[in-house]
Amino acid sequence: MAVVSLLVVVLCAALGAQILRWARVEAAGALARWVLGAALGLGILAYAVQAVGLAGLLFTPVILGLLALIALIGLPELARLARDTAAEVGAWLHRPWEPAQWGALALLAPGATIAAVTFLGALSPPGSLDYDSLAYHLAIPRLYLHHHRVFYVDHIWHANIPFTVQMWYTVGLALGGVGGAKLFHWASGILTALAAAVWVARTARVERVSRKDAKTHAEGNSGDGAQAWAPVLAALAFLSIPLGAWEATTGYIDLGTALFLTVAGYALCRAYERRAEEAKSLPDARWAALAGAFAGWAVGTKYSALLQLLLLAAGAAIAAVRWPAGTRGGGSGRFRAVGVFILAGGLVVAPWLIRNTGWTGNPVYPLFYRLFPGTRNWNDEATVAMQREQRYFGKAEGLAAAARSLWDTAFHGREFLLAHRPLRSLRDDKFLGLGIVFVAVLPLAVLVRPPDRRALALILFLLASLAGWIATSQQSRYLLPVFGIGAVAVGLIVPRLPWRSLRAAVIAVVVVQCAGALWGTALLTGAAWPVVLGQSSAADYLREQLGDYYDAAQYTRGLPRGSRIALYQEARGFYLETDYLRANPLHHNLIPYETLPDGDALADFLRDRQRVTHVLINQQGVDADIVVQRWFVLLADACRRGRLHLVWRSARAAADGDLLQLIATRGQQEISELLRLTGRTGRGIVIYEWR
Repeated sequence: MAVVSLLVVVLCAALGAQILRWARVEAAGALARWVLGAALGLGILAYAVQAVGLAGLLFTPVILGLLALIALIGLPELARLARDTAAEVGAWLHRPWEPAQWGALALLAPGATIAAVTFLGALSPPGSLDYDSLAYHLAIPRLYLHHHRVFYVDHIWHANIPFTVQMWYTVGLALGGVGGAKLFHWASGILTALAAAVWVARTARVERVSRKDAKTHAEGNSGDGAQAWAPVLAALAFLSIPLGAWEATTGYIDLGTALFLTVAGYALCRAYERRAEEAKSLPDARWAALAGAFAGWAVGTKYSALLQLLLLAAGAAIAAVRWPAGTRGGGSGRFRAVGVFILAGGLVVAPWLIRNTGWTGNPVYPLFYRLFPGTRNWNDEATVAMQREQRYFGKAEGLAAAARSLWDTAFHGREFLLAHRPLRSLRDDKFLGLGIVFVAVLPLAVLVRPPDRRALALILFLLASLAGWIATSQQSRYLLPVFGIGAVAVGLIVPRLPWRSLRAAVIAVVVVQCAGALWGTALLTGAAWPVVLGQSSAADYLREQLGDYYDAAQYTRGLPRGSRIALYQEARGFYLETDYLRANPLHHNLIPYETLPDGDALADFLRDRQRVTHVLINQQGVDADIVVQRWFVLLADACRRGRLHLVWRSARAAADGDLLQLIATRGQQEISELLRLTGRTGRGIVIYEWR
């Protein structure tokens, strides 16, 4: 039952809310307690699963026992949350309804529709566009469960980066299958939208308290009614991001990063709230610690979030400088919360850095290889190849292109999603952009009078994040997480725009983007809905989506126990029913292709040193340049010497030929020239057994 993962999220929310109560961190409102509690509880769950896995206890009964402990701790708070939620919903329904309340209710409809459509997609088996999930996000947790432990996967460098979200996927796979794993990512997206709504509502509440006797500066900016739709609009601004809606159906990790960054920003703002009744108080160190922990968990999902952690720390330092003089504790006391934020973030990130150091000798493996000369299983060539691949994304070359990059992410989504240009013609991938809402709304901040310093601060955060993104790797997935905070900026700016017609136009843009996100998600995932609804089989769907790869994976079901497949030109290991080794060079240093003299030496090395019994080659990834590379030359020589025995080939490989056998009969140079002249690659998948 995949939906068991949602129960796990609820239990984690109760655990986190209970810890917040013990720490005396008062999150006003049931929704804030749900969101903050869920983020805190999920972070704790990830680290608990990691610890259990490192101890070699990754068995389903142990995972169930861990969840039982979480439930035991959080059960009293769960009852309070349920009671308070019912009371607040009842009070909201029985309050006098004004047009703004009806507007808020109307905005809930497209948000709920996106949640429902993406929920269906999340329950579906991963298909062709879900490539990274099949390669490592879901594949590595499946390996962990297969071996009942978290261990150093030496042939997949992605396995040795922070794995917070993948620890949730380990629980989901163990209890609810692949749909259960993907529902954690779906829930992260929903929680991010709710976090944006909570943030906007809190800001409006604080503003009303501090300005309750002052006149408003913009039409519609006074009273509860005018603010009723702003939190919902913020949530909708995030849910309507086309790329985010699609990602909610996948086993990627970016929505987990978005959740932690958004709640980190919210908690940091709470730390620096000024209350009239506490005019001489210091920034709240408890909220700062919570913000630091969330920012640390964000880095624990993706290295690139380190930039946002540093930006939040800089924001905290600026807020400390601006804090009123004469507060208790003197001038240095204002900076205590900054130190607490940095310390909490460092402590939360530290377990991943320590683990990586122990496994690879590099705390941020495989990054900064040259700064850590003791890094194991990596080299300069792999570093150059990784950097080159990261640079394949995007269009921003030069200042002009950089200036319009946010526009380009809205209207040229495929350029920022798929690295290799031949793949950019995939059906319907043009819908996978970041949308037009942020391009349209954020510049309107200049119309707000007086300027909203909070919204401007958030925009500066987004611009700094954008600059870092342009300078490193222009993958839209890397930029997506900051738009949880971007959605907050939308929720702060739009209610304060000076003209009712302009506010209505902006809301219409958000609603139109919702329609586009729904359309794109339906096109990308609709083929899987009959599988989810029980109207067709998963096997038929996957065969259509994955083609030869799925048939090859099915063949591995019949391999003898203890078999291990060396994968060439194929990274997707999730559906394989046996152990495997990514054998291409530039993934690791495990196979010394350059020093092996011939195919016999390669056969002996893979069989004796790496326990490889079979070889799988995805010939679609073999072109004229690949055929003459050292690893392929050695495989061809092994085939010529009779060390490789063909045991399976897909229908397309049977029709067009097996490249290794063609080379054995016609020669390496002839086949290379033939591929070059025709501009073709090989076709189909072949599997060999070592002799």
